[in-house]
Amino acid sequence: MINKLNSTLEKVNSITGVKITTPQPTKIGLQLSRGLSLAIGIGGVTLGAVCSSKILLGLGALGSISAIATTSELKKLK
Repeated sequence: MINKLNSTLEKVNSITGVKITTPQPTKIGLQLSRGLSLAIGIGGVTLGAVCSSKILLGLGALGSISAIATTSELKKLK
């Protein structure tokens, strides 16, 4: 997904004539992002269940989905 986004941005840059470089994610950066997303996801789901908050449940689910997507990108990076 990251490579696809970068190639699309390169096409847009060539069409507009603008030279913008996007930062490439590192393995350590993606691992930190995955850990933080997982912690936020678990915390949100737990607090949402305890406090009966649909918003916290939703945010926790989004955090968990983000951790899964980041894990997928980590596998592609290796």
